[in-house]
Amino acid sequence: MPQTPTDGEGKDVNSHAALASAMPPQEFVALPIFILRQRDGVHVALPALDSTAHFVKFIEDVFSSGYYFADLDYACLEKMLYESSLEERVKLMRDLEKVGREPMLRLASAILPFPPERQLYYGEPLLTEDHAAATYLFRSVPGGELHDDESEDGGDRRNVQGWKMPAPAQLNIDEFVAAMWRHNLRYGIDIALVKRMLRTPENEPVEFAHLLQPVPGRDARAHELVDTLHRSNAPKILPDGRVDLLQFQNRFPHVDKNTRLIKKIPRVAGKLGRDLTGAELVPEPPKDFDLHAMAGLGTRIDNAAEGEILIADIGGFVQVDPKSRIVTISEKIINREGVSLRTTGNLVLPGDHYEEHGVVQEKATVEGKHMTYMADVFGDIVSRGGNVLLKRNLVGGSVRDAGGTIIVEGKASRATLEAPEGEVRLHYAENCRIAAARVHITQAVHCEILAREISIESAEACAIVGQKMQLVHATTRHDIETTISMLVPDLSALTRQLEAARAQQSLCEDVIRSKRADLERITEQPEMKSYMVLNAKVKARAVNMTAEQSQNWDRLQDRVTPQLRRIKNLNEDLQGASSLHADHTRQIQHAEQMLADASGDISCQIAEISGETVIRAINLKPEQGRLETLGARDLRTRFSGAGSDSKVLFHGEEGEFFWCLPKA
Repeated sequence: MPQTPTDGEGKDVNSHAALASAMPPQEFVALPIFILRQRDGVHVALPALDSTAHFVKFIEDVFSSGYYFADLDYACLEKMLYESSLEERVKLMRDLEKVGREPMLRLASAILPFPPERQLYYGEPLLTEDHAAATYLFRSVPGGELHDDESEDGGDRRNVQGWKMPAPAQLNIDEFVAAMWRHNLRYGIDIALVKRMLRTPENEPVEFAHLLQPVPGRDARAHELVDTLHRSNAPKILPDGRVDLLQFQNRFPHVDKNTRLIKKIPRVAGKLGRDLTGAELVPEPPKDFDLHAMAGLGTRIDNAAEGEILIADIGGFVQVDPKSRIVTISEKIINREGVSLRTTGNLVLPGDHYEEHGVVQEKATVEGKHMTYMADVFGDIVSRGGNVLLKRNLVGGSVRDAGGTIIVEGKASRATLEAPEGEVRLHYAENCRIAAARVHITQAVHCEILAREISIESAEACAIVGQKMQLVHATTRHDIETTISMLVPDLSALTRQLEAARAQQSLCEDVIRSKRADLERITEQPEMKSYMVLNAKVKARAVNMTAEQSQNWDRLQDRVTPQLRRIKNLNEDLQGASSLHADHTRQIQHAEQMLADASGDISCQIAEISGETVIRAINLKPEQGRLETLGARDLRTRFSGAGSDSKVLFHGEEGEFFWCLPKA
């Protein structure tokens, strides 16, 4: 290490005091009004600084004029250069006032000249490839090199403007900062590292300055306030504790009215960075979103004290569009993902309306009310009430609706459709089993159909069982005939019941006539007539009897007492017979209505027959149950063959047909 040169009195000639005393007196720079030179150094008067740009110009003037700051407070310099907006200066002055200090900051001890001779001792920094850091070769400066008295033109190199430059033995941190400024390196110097390297240079490049990376901001985000916005695909736990692996816990989230759903967390701006030149490095602006754009039907936005909140305006099922992120709430469940055992499991829908836009896969079951399917259905649909509408095709699956209407606008193939108390409407059906109260089909091929009322435009190779049929065209398909079975109820038991009720009614009428005749015979006797007239007056207190008359009245009552008992018994018998007669009358009316209902409106009409067609009338026994309870699978086994209880009405390959059951 080279020895630090001293003067004759032993003072360090490299110190700021030595350098200042060696220079002739002069004005270093013109100081602006916000820079104060006081006994303890150079200060920045914050109230007098009206713009950061003025401070930047002052620093630039100092360094570019060949001066530097002695004992520079580098942190203060960077703060005033890059963190001294009006708001920041006001806050700083308030903080200083709180601790009892004047509103000024000490910047340096002095402003000293930076002679060109010493500027030559400081090399140029090198930037890394990404310009994120700067390196500098810290090397020793031998004292001999500094004592070369002669310049190239023969002059004394130590004489500058009439004063003698002392020979330095090591570099100076404050001069280093001034030199780096002249090389446009104006931010991020590690002062402690540079001081150490200047004292003990390692003669190798060292990273001594680093840029300040910008701090990214935080995007605005939607914070969900309830857990029910998310579907739960965990297996459903049944009430008895068992786990149903074919159902999920919460496939369609439901919320009540005024439930707070989503809160907007506002975006947070990032923090500026600085490159080595002091220029701002602006972070990417955080992303924002409009919560109002997410508010779909059934929701509203409330501006609460805590921010914007999306709230359920009605109670219903939550739907979140995966693309637009629009949140809607409706009384209808809308599913766009389809149904399968793998992705959704079997669905048991809690609401009254359901709309499915995806495919219902094979073996998957959906149970609900008022259901609409926009895509093909391969699975099983069970309706607890309401209507079922399929806009596309039903293939290999089934639809069961106890009392509603089943409509398939596409094709039904290899499917089962049942609506015992409802209606089935199909455009095209092939190889289907259909059972309902009413059936309407445009074209049916190889179908088994059971219904009370049937309307078909074209039936090919079908087995049809019903009571009221209208067919436009009946024909064969692949040599398979069309069979039509007209179900005629067996009315013999009902007829016997009606006859028995009428006989009992006649007996009651005979009893009533007999009792009335006996009653009339007794009441027409003269003594009984007198008693009845006088008894009415006595009860009304319209007669005042003498003692003799009262005795005569008592004797009359004794004489008619047996007849009065007889009249009472006759009235009771007459009342019982009339009640039985009314019961039998009601039974007769009920039986007559049943006969009319059973035999009425049973008919078959076919406008055109162009292939082998068989039409039979089959007696429907009471023990066979109600027509609507018969399953579709029983059609051919129970009604395909002719038996003793059947009668062939038509068997041919062409023509037309009309038949109706005579009224009972």
